[in-house]
Amino acid sequence: MGVEIAAAPSSVEQLPVEWAEPDGERTARAPSPHLPPAAPADEITGLCHEVLRELSSGGRCSSAAARLAEAADRWARRKSSLETVHHTVFETFRLHLESLRTSGDNLDTIMTSVGRVLDALEIVTTGVADAYSATVPDAPEDYRPSSDAVTSALLGGRSAAAAARECGVELAEHYYVLAISLQAESAGHSPAADVSVQARLALRRARAVLERMGNGAVLFQLSPSGGTVLLPYPFVGSDRCLDHVVHTLSAATRTPITATAVHAARAAVPAAATQAHELLDTVHALRCRPGLYRMRDLALEYQLTRPGPALEILGTLLDPLDDHPELTETLVRHCGNELNRQRTAHEMRVHTNTVDYRLKRIGRLIGVDPTSPSGLLQVRAALVARAYRAHIPAR
Repeated sequence: MGVEIAAAPSSVEQLPVEWAEPDGERTARAPSPHLPPAAPADEITGLCHEVLRELSSGGRCSSAAARLAEAADRWARRKSSLETVHHTVFETFRLHLESLRTSGDNLDTIMTSVGRVLDALEIVTTGVADAYSATVPDAPEDYRPSSDAVTSALLGGRSAAAAARECGVELAEHYYVLAISLQAESAGHSPAADVSVQARLALRRARAVLERMGNGAVLFQLSPSGGTVLLPYPFVGSDRCLDHVVHTLSAATRTPITATAVHAARAAVPAAATQAHELLDTVHALRCRPGLYRMRDLALEYQLTRPGPALEILGTLLDPLDDHPELTETLVRHCGNELNRQRTAHEMRVHTNTVDYRLKRIGRLIGVDPTSPSGLLQVRAALVARAYRAHIPAR
């Protein structure tokens, strides 16, 4: 059975209004600027059609959902009426359900199609709602100016006592300082627009979760790309609690989160924040998987990135690979995958024998065998130095 969706009535489109000039000529006039423009019905119907078609073909609907998010973001920014968008969406699916009723198919087929329509309706309405909510400015009280002042004072090494009393925050003697990175991803054909929408949504959700933690005792400074979180001790009293916080944030924001944690006394928070962000830079430079990292996890790698002659020497070990990007990529992924040949081959879409061949070729070019214990240690150190030297992110 086909899955074509009947076109929604065109009455929801905003058509030009005609008016008569004194000389009798009729001229098209734009709608009143006081009325919000309507989103195009044809585009809405077409996107509903795409979502249902991808679901019908057994796909995850990621491409159609991404295009929907981009379009809905555009409608919201143009101040298109949300009521009109929803009316068109529901009218589109209502007409499709009517076509199922009169299709003559057996009951099982119709019920399967109805379930698919409901799934598509959920994807569409959620995507539209998320895009519209992301464009709504936060209420002034959501910015928590007093607690922001506390956070700024602690991170800046200034006394936070007065600001803490003003907003009722009890200062802790020790904090876990988290440097976090929010990594919005896009599956659509226009990544920049989709990532912009997802980044704003992730930020809003992260802030909402953190504000509820510890009755306001958790302090933070966040932007759409990430920021710094101060978790009071003993509110967070164990590594397991830290893992839970990062997992909760990732689940709430629906995006992979990379974070680093450093424990410090209140007076040492500024230095701990610097160290946490430096460690986060190292994590990104090494292209580690999203998750929570502590200094003990990457102590060697972190130390290797400290400025000095050793960093420069290590950074040149892999220079012979400059003209062979596929070899560099293989080495980076292989080390990042903890030497798992199968995973590296899968990520690079090559055979495991190809991975072995490339590793041997790397050994011949740099004069160090990356598959031997001693050679692997040198190669990993060189990768750290090289990646950090090329990364050097600006904050």
